[in-house]
Amino acid sequence: MKTNENYTDRLLRLFLSIIFFIIWYFWLWWIFEIIFITISLILFLTSVTWFCPLYLIVKFDTTKHKNFSKKINILLLIIILLIWWALIYASIFFTTKSFIEDFNDVNNSYKQLLFNTWKEKREESIKYYEELNPKLQTFENKYVNYKPYKLKLDNNFDLDLQKIDFIIKDLKNWVYTWSLAETHKQLEWVRTILQDILKRNWFSLVWIALVDFHDVMEILIEASDEKDKEKLISTYDQASEKLQIVEWYLNNQWVQDIRTQLDKLLELANNDKLDDLSKQAWELKSSFIKVYLSNN
Repeated sequence: MKTNENYTDRLLRLFLSIIFFIIWYFWLWWIFEIIFITISLILFLTSVTWFCPLYLIVKFDTTKHKNFSKKINILLLIIILLIWWALIYASIFFTTKSFIEDFNDVNNSYKQLLFNTWKEKREESIKYYEELNPKLQTFENKYVNYKPYKLKLDNNFDLDLQKIDFIIKDLKNWVYTWSLAETHKQLEWVRTILQDILKRNWFSLVWIALVDFHDVMEILIEASDEKDKEKLISTYDQASEKLQIVEWYLNNQWVQDIRTQLDKLLELANNDKLDDLSKQAWELKSSFIKVYLSNN
């Protein structure tokens, strides 16, 4: 089999193969998974064999074209490795963050239902039961088909969702007309299942707190880039509160560094050193990334 790809061609194919693989692994489900993993495998195989069947059909051969210079190829390889790392990091972070947000949306309604059945408040219990049902259904429909990175190897996840769904639906008459005290006891089983999902998939409370802080930190970075003193100062208290939760679970030197960088940002704003805000905000983000990576 005659080769018809030069080195630069192969390098670009390998790069695209990994890109399609990352998209498949972290982001897709159903028919899209098949399409993207197929494209990834084709690009990978044509890269390692130095041969492209399509080139043969259209009578094209990149070996007849000059490669980039050695220096450019090395630079290209470094850029490709950096892009791979950035995409993997972003995919892990944002897919996990999205799952936590969806999970918390369901969990918050559940906790309100649990609390009000304990207090035996019928009207409030009915309200949160009706709120929980569609949220749970939406969550189940999404994550039965799609498994983010953290849930890829969790073989019990779908079964746990079915258990929760069964318990909640089975309690309808209890919530509306029967004993709320007994309803509360049954609802406690749901909490056990939810906690088990988080534990076995390594969703630590520290990680959840870090994700919560991240959202506010991004607002601070945006305000710093815009040199918006008022927005930054008004957001500081919220960021500080979120960081306190992180500090409650994990107060090592790296977390203390986040606190230091956050306070320096406020100090610069209060002293009207607006030109220094953007640099300081990225110092804050660098400190955050260290803690995030060490706890992921």
